[in-house]
Amino acid sequence: MASSVSTVDSFNNFVSPTHKDNHSLPSFSDMKSLLTSPFAGSKASMEPSECLNLLNMNSLGEPDPSAISKHDLLSAITFDKRGKFLSVGDRGGRIIIFERVKNEQGLDDFDYFTEFQAHTKSFDVLNSSDISEEITAIEWLNKGKCTKPKVLTCNARTVKLWRLEDKKTKKQESCRKMLTKNRGIIFPKSKTAVDGKEGKLLGTFKTGKEQHLHSLSQAADNENFLTADESRINLFNLERPDTSVFNLVDYERRSSCFSDERITSAKFNQSRGSVFMYTTSTGKINVCDFRENSDFHTKPSLCFDIGTKTASAKTSVFSKWTNCVSDARFIENTN
Repeated sequence: MASSVSTVDSFNNFVSPTHKDNHSLPSFSDMKSLLTSPFAGSKASMEPSECLNLLNMNSLGEPDPSAISKHDLLSAITFDKRGKFLSVGDRGGRIIIFERVKNEQGLDDFDYFTEFQAHTKSFDVLNSSDISEEITAIEWLNKGKCTKPKVLTCNARTVKLWRLEDKKTKKQESCRKMLTKNRGIIFPKSKTAVDGKEGKLLGTFKTGKEQHLHSLSQAADNENFLTADESRINLFNLERPDTSVFNLVDYERRSSCFSDERITSAKFNQSRGSVFMYTTSTGKINVCDFRENSDFHTKPSLCFDIGTKTASAKTSVFSKWTNCVSDARFIENTN
């Protein structure tokens, strides 16, 4: 794997030109509005006292708990950009995809679409340890209607790019039917038939680090995506899986005062291709903008500290869990 690039010029050659525009940086209030609650951008705002009326649409999976093994336990789940497909990853390295359909009552339902083996167990010869095939994150790439959608999957060390294609099988004509028709001795003909969908591997992205990957996110330019583990955030290019990697954040380069802080999630802004954010175990949401800098090892563009720890507050054994931000997402402004 190629070494990480560490200069601003190399980074400018790596990213799309849309990341290098000369527009002014968004203000603090603009970026803060992107991190509001899901109901802030809706036309009818919801009061905190109102309750959500959640209905059970469908129950997918094995109904008998005794028939479930440890490899069948779910480890990742996500929708595609249009909400048509629901993808599920399990500890056995499989990707199971369900398709949104209309049932007899005209309501939305999900039917089984396809599944494929995305990752298998491997062995790390340098550390003499097994690398689990468990799926840790899934990211769909196609935002519009597409007959062959693409999806990114990852386990602890490796990211793979897949494309859903028609599963074609060849069916031979029966020799018994040919003999009954008195057609003489001829070779049976074969026909190609489409039998569902299958995943075709397009590329493999290796991080080469010992940390376990937990986040995948595609950029708005549809050319790059980022991966994140507890210590690093890397940027990859979809067209160059073997040679392109750029390190955005590396906690191992920081001083010892940040030794307890870990990265918990990372997401791109789907409307601003130059903006991404990541959350930490100490209650911080860090927003970074490529137009301001390309090195965020020491300082992000914006930082929101939502942790409960203050100078006068008393810490407890549960402070580490109560301050941790497990996930965060940008909300599109619909106003």
